[in-house]
Amino acid sequence: MSAPLLVATSLAPGKRADVQAAAVASWRKLGCAIWSFNAADEIAQLAPAYPGVVFVEPPRTARIAAGRPLVYVSDMLDRLKDSGAAAIGLINSDILIEGPPDLGERIAGAAQASLLVATRIEIDSLGARQGERNLSGFDAFFLDPALVPLFVDHGFCLGMPYWDYWLPLTVALNRLPLKRIEDDIVFHPRHEESWGESRTIYSQKLLETVKAELARAQAARGSETLPLVEFLEGFLALYTGKIVARAQDRAQDGLPAHERFHVAAQLVEFLDALHETTFLYLRHAATPERLA
Repeated sequence: MSAPLLVATSLAPGKRADVQAAAVASWRKLGCAIWSFNAADEIAQLAPAYPGVVFVEPPRTARIAAGRPLVYVSDMLDRLKDSGAAAIGLINSDILIEGPPDLGERIAGAAQASLLVATRIEIDSLGARQGERNLSGFDAFFLDPALVPLFVDHGFCLGMPYWDYWLPLTVALNRLPLKRIEDDIVFHPRHEESWGESRTIYSQKLLETVKAELARAQAARGSETLPLVEFLEGFLALYTGKIVARAQDRAQDGLPAHERFHVAAQLVEFLDALHETTFLYLRHAATPERLA
């Protein structure tokens, strides 16, 4: 009998091995099947350390763009949709999930015809279970495989910022069931961020994704007019066009020195506001769900 919930991740060789091992053990304890998407050279290193994990080589990686073989989330979804599992999950390799023994079955049930999301509790050690909830993004995703064709590839990778906004944003804008787990079942041992300049690059990718998904959702509704969506599309196109143009002038030293700092600050402030607004919108749009 197959597991009701298939969890997919991308394990990282030589990186926080104790945390990753604890995360995998926590998923297995809930009866989940586990797949890890990795480049061939990584699979050779990882497979002996993780018996029972199914390793999948993706059709491409972001090695050239990101400097390491990160996996595209859309490629993971394409492979997972044909897995035969009742529900599929996407989760970073350092996220622990703990709850009652049948939590995997409860998650799979709640994910039917839906996308179920969870935010993490930041903990100071592997053994701790008290901490602060991270309210800047989502950390675990569980969905019905039938939803996969809804998602259009926007170039997001597991392990990089803002892919966690793309999935729920697409579901919410298409008026499909979006749910958020209210229980404290998702835990993340705290560590320093390592995104660096990637945050800025993926912030701009998020902006383009928001604009594209707004337009796609509007087009799917045909003749139904949504003035607010049209307003938001126009605002984003006009305002961001001005900021990007000024930022390009700044990069080319086309602006006086005293204005260059102001343009950079304006761009950062706008992108921060976009992140916060998107996250708050998605939390508001998601129906609270108790599973533990």
